[in-house]
Amino acid sequence: MGKVKETKEKAKFPEFVKKYKIIIIAVLVLVIASVAFFAFRGGKKEVAVSTISDYTVSKGNVSVTITGSGTLEANEQYEITSLVSGDVLYDYFQEGDLVKEDDILYQLDSSNAQNSLERAKNTYDDAAENVANLNVRSDISGTVTSVNTKRGAKVSANTVLFTVTDTSKLKLEINFNEKDAKQLYAGANADVYLTDSNTHCNGVVTQIANGSFISAEGIRVSQVIIEVKNPGTITAGASATAIVNNVACASEGVFSEFDKREVTAQVSGDISKVNVVVGDEVNPNTILAVIESNSTNKSYREAQLTYNDAQDMLDDYTIKAPITGTVLSKTIKAGDKLSSGGGSQTVMAIIADMTQMKFTIYVDELDISKMKEGQRVTVTADALEGQRFEGYIDNISIVGTTQNSVTTYPVTVVLKEYGDLIPGMNVDAQINVSEVRDVLTVPLSAVQRGNVIYVKNEDLTEEQKKAAVSSDKNKNNSSEQKDNTPKNMANNRFEGYTAVRVETGLSNSDMVEIKSGISQGQRIAVATASNGSGQNNMMMGMGGMPGGMGGGMPSGNMGGGMPGGGMR
Repeated sequence: MGKVKETKEKAKFPEFVKKYKIIIIAVLVLVIASVAFFAFRGGKKEVAVSTISDYTVSKGNVSVTITGSGTLEANEQYEITSLVSGDVLYDYFQEGDLVKEDDILYQLDSSNAQNSLERAKNTYDDAAENVANLNVRSDISGTVTSVNTKRGAKVSANTVLFTVTDTSKLKLEINFNEKDAKQLYAGANADVYLTDSNTHCNGVVTQIANGSFISAEGIRVSQVIIEVKNPGTITAGASATAIVNNVACASEGVFSEFDKREVTAQVSGDISKVNVVVGDEVNPNTILAVIESNSTNKSYREAQLTYNDAQDMLDDYTIKAPITGTVLSKTIKAGDKLSSGGGSQTVMAIIADMTQMKFTIYVDELDISKMKEGQRVTVTADALEGQRFEGYIDNISIVGTTQNSVTTYPVTVVLKEYGDLIPGMNVDAQINVSEVRDVLTVPLSAVQRGNVIYVKNEDLTEEQKKAAVSSDKNKNNSSEQKDNTPKNMANNRFEGYTAVRVETGLSNSDMVEIKSGISQGQRIAVATASNGSGQNNMMMGMGGMPGGMGGGMPSGNMGGGMPGGGMR
């Protein structure tokens, strides 16, 4: 029974294969086709070149440029706003006017501010006077005849601290007969005789009383004051007689101090210094003592700040031009009112310095080292098609901005001659960072890996032929030449051409400088891609871009080196 069952199962297998063999074959065909397709794609990258054309070597220029875009703005631009509110009384300009720095633009009603300033000034003047009074000074010349304080003493305002007496002169108060007194006048000379010593000295009449009175002797008399220089022997209280214009006095008079002052403290505080003692001679404004008062100094500082603020606020009612420039717009005029709390937010006018314009471009970190201040910049604008402007790099910032792991640096470009350009226009900048002129140039796609160019056989020089033969011998003698021998790499692609090594120089995305290896007029091979993928795919199969002075990647890299310093 077991054998019969096994036999039946084996018999079923051929029927399965027969039933599904068409599906199996289809799957196998699909797999083989897929493998062939991908193999073909991979191989196609190596043989992507299908068209070869001639290019005649000639002289030209090669430049490496960096490009950028920005928005024009004036050299300086200010929005005129007010820090205060009020009625606009006057305006002194119109849109389009050229105004100079500090020209008055607006005058606002400042009557309230002037009243505040006057009050603040009065307070400040009082506080300043109190500070000045911390230095206690003599009002007159004379001798200190009393000292009523000491260092460390606390004093109040109006406390008498010193007495200063003028002893250089004395005054003689003496009576003359009323009728005789009327004959006298101020400035008349007087002969004065001291009663005790009968000493004679000269004097001058300084004052004559308008009225009269009855003396102790019962005579109507008028008082006359005579000023006498003190010879040093006369003291207050001494008596004397006098004759003026041959008119004698009615009775003796008594000498008194010509001037005597009590010096008081004008502010409260502590005496920090006493500078004089009794008997010292002083002059007007001599500092006799110093008072220390924190409250007085604090009041002065506060009053000074208040006064300065009031002065500044008054100045704010006169609005001046911050720069010399052109008025671009004017939105506030005489008769308008700036609302309280909103004055600082209202743009009254816009003034711009239009002597030059500027814009900022952002340069990649790989190129920023190529930038130099003063470098020439060619500027164009879509708004002014066909026009070119000359600018220069004014500033290169060292503060960069990093985004997506790439850092860029702002570079400021200045235009002194800007024609019809106006602020707000978008402009493009082109900066030549490297350039060679009148040199041999070829298309970048003509240079293959290892700095090789294929020259048409008919144009080969004898030296180039020898170099090519030498290259063939080296290839046969060394297995290491397999990947580096250009002719071996493209025997079937450049029929009719011979590989020649060249020395490259500066390159950009289109052209490359040839320093040596080929000559002007020779025809070379330039390949194009057949798969529509462009030069990059072609270069993947045919070799790399030169890594010459342009700073490109070494030609040994897969797909060839990228040219350095290209346009960005």
